[in-house]
Amino acid sequence: MVYEFKKSVGFSLNRLGVLVRRRLLQALRPWELTPEQWQVLSVSVANRTGVSAKEICEITGLDRHSVSKLLEKLESREWLRREPHEEDGRSMVIFPAQKLITAYPSMKQSLKSEFAPVWLSLGEDEAELRRLCSKLLEIME
Repeated sequence: MVYEFKKSVGFSLNRLGVLVRRRLLQALRPWELTPEQWQVLSVSVANRTGVSAKEICEITGLDRHSVSKLLEKLESREWLRREPHEEDGRSMVIFPAQKLITAYPSMKQSLKSEFAPVWLSLGEDEAELRRLCSKLLEIME
């Protein structure tokens, strides 16, 4: 019997990740951002009072080295700004820069438009998908 890898959950999840990434790249192209950069920017916008690199790692699942490189690039492109922590001057706090605050609504709308047909086609199954994703993330993390 031949193994039908296309029926494998692992294959399906990986393939889905590839397709989602492709759509994210397409939607983020006007801003020349990667999905990983988008994750970091989204975390900074959601935490306008400031967020640490460590917290970004915890929220996104990215490693410290990757987050450090992403922050450097995003800061150099003026998407983010870093300031010394008020209590611990050795650590930095990350904030969205004005460029991001201004562009964020149109970025979010672009992503929403890109994925709307997908979510609409799922209908009521979207809630079940979210539940299963949360469950898998709990198990895997």
